Amino acid sequence: MGGGPAGLSAGFYLSRAGFRTLCLEKECVGGQASRLPWISNYPGFPKGVGGAALMKRFLEQALKYGLKTRKTSVRRVDADGTGTTILTDRGTVRSRAVILATGSRFLPLGLPGESRFHGRGLHHAVFDRARRFSGRVVGVIGGGETAAHQALALARHARKVLLFSRSGALKAIAPLREGVARHPRIEMFGGVSARRLLGNGKLSAVEFAAGDSRRGVPVRMDALFVLAGKEADPPPVRISRGGEKAVFTAGEARKGCKRQVVAAAADGLSRAMDCERYLREAW
Repeated sequence: MGGGPAGLSAGFYLSRAGFRTLCLEKECVGGQASRLPWISNYPGFPKGVGGAALMKRFLEQALKYGLKTRKTSVRRVDADGTGTTILTDRGTVRSRAVILATGSRFLPLGLPGESRFHGRGLHHAVFDRARRFSGRVVGVIGGGETAAHQALALARHARKVLLFSRSGALKAIAPLREGVARHPRIEMFGGVSARRLLGNGKLSAVEFAAGDSRRGVPVRMDALFVLAGKEADPPPVRISRGGEKAVFTAGEARKGCKRQVVAAAADGLSRAMDCERYLREAW
């Protein structure tokens, strides 16, 4: 389950090993990685590669060996000693084992009334649709690599990008930090955290808690992107006696996996090897 780097790597391996393999993905095959404008740290691409182009190669390789895909949302997974039952919005799928490669989701800020602004000026990652914000003033909340990527993607089109971080510096690799620091349309503010979202039907300003003159002063912006943390996003899993052996977790859905495309791909392959061993021994 899941059509990102981990899911496609697992699907490729198991299909190539001779198993009938189905990839269930609720959105676009390729996952969040396919929306990255550029990936410069994937081995074998010294000049870098676009996320969509890389994920297209993943999919083509997996399809070559027989992987099937289905666009659907998974409601629940039941596992017992006889295999797994996957409940989706397009019916039920039975399988001998399942790999949960469902990735992660961005965390909300946890502010009062936040949900009413979702899609109305409040967003998470839109790397591949940054052009929609051409000429606007946009804010990004986050202090990691994802926030830096988003700020740089937006800065290609936006009039101004305001990057807010709770810490004093970005926790990102040197090329990203340097790119943010030298970009003329990105302004960074450290040691701040959002306190209140303002707007009448659509987000128009954010009030921050900070130890400087901005405290309590609304900062006007046309949109805000929240990238201040992620958590695993697996469906509910109900395991009966003996079912734990048939369920595997890979990529960002597994605690401890590094949030890099290459790490997710390697983890998906590794868990697929574990799954293959289980299938050959138990069946």
